[in-house]
Amino acid sequence: MRVLLALALLVPLFAQDGQLPYKCGWSVPGAISKSQSRRALPRPSRELTYYSVDSTFAIHYDTSFAKPNRPPLESSRADHTPDWVVETAEAFMHARDLLLQRGYPPAPNDGDGIYDVYIINFGGSVYGQIQFENAVGQGIASYIEIENDFEERYFTHGLPALWTTAAHEYFHAVQLAYGWLPGNDYFYELTSTWFEELANPEIDDWIYWFRLADPTCNPMCDFGSHPELHITETDGYSAAIFGHYLTWVATDSI
Repeated sequence: MRVLLALALLVPLFAQDGQLPYKCGWSVPGAISKSQSRRALPRPSRELTYYSVDSTFAIHYDTSFAKPNRPPLESSRADHTPDWVVETAEAFMHARDLLLQRGYPPAPNDGDGIYDVYIINFGGSVYGQIQFENAVGQGIASYIEIENDFEERYFTHGLPALWTTAAHEYFHAVQLAYGWLPGNDYFYELTSTWFEELANPEIDDWIYWFRLADPTCNPMCDFGSHPELHITETDGYSAAIFGHYLTWVATDSI
């Protein structure tokens, strides 16, 4: 991982066609306020639901070829559930278990004890996003929408992208157990990007966000190209290096 970081420090990264995806819908301008305003609207509708083996996650997905949100449909299971869907559930369980072991609370759900995840085709615009369902005090319930195949202009593709995104987005859901502080989006992204590496150390998507040769700064400047920035002025993704620094010199139980 440190070798990859050294490369990230030396080589600026360019997006395909000059357009970068957002790592997380949380950081899309206005996304949080929009999410709150949409809390009374119906959730996405999907054809099927798969429940994780521990019954803590419900993965909602389509299979019809007419549905643009369908994931890869290959299946090695007798019940024909797509392997991608099963992997999605396993990735979220993995993230949840690691956080529970470190003393974090589970993510607030909608009251049925099951956290909902919807597979959606973002088309390369964003890896995943979280939607608020209430905005009062602590214990904000939410659900997650995650990319359906990671085949478009992402820095990481396929199952590795799925696993690292599940960790990132679920950490956002856990953050909402403590409430939400406006104006601190950089910190929510810093810590979620830190956790995705802790959860899946073999997947290094986070390094691609440290230095981005993007004149629009996607939407703000990255720390690798502009080290003079105050941490609050960064996009949060690139500032995850601070979380990793604490892990390296202290402990992974921050």
